[in-house]
Amino acid sequence: MSRTKEREAQTEQRISKLSALLLELKGKRQVKTDSNEHHKAKLKGIKSELDESRSTFKKLEAKYEERMEQILLSHKNKLKEHVQTVKHQAQQIKHYNKTIDSYKHQIEIAEVN
Repeated sequence: MSRTKEREAQTEQRISKLSALLLELKGKRQVKTDSNEHHKAKLKGIKSELDESRSTFKKLEAKYEERMEQILLSHKNKLKEHVQTVKHQAQQIKHYNKTIDSYKHQIEIAEVN
């Protein structure tokens, strides 16, 4: 009978050790699950920040494009004004040249007389 009691005692020890190992593994699995949940939450936060950044970028890009269009339109209008000014100045120069030619012709006629 002592052998049977020894075996029972050894079996109880093994059961105890296995139970302890099982609890330890469950704890590690729980820690791992908690860690996974933490990482999932962290990734969700990062994804949310990324989505927010994309949205902000799109808004800024739209504002930038609108501003560039305004600047281009402004430059175009200034160029039109400049072209009109240059055309007007060219007409004045033609008129002055005709006037000068007329005066030269009158001077030549006066010199001949």
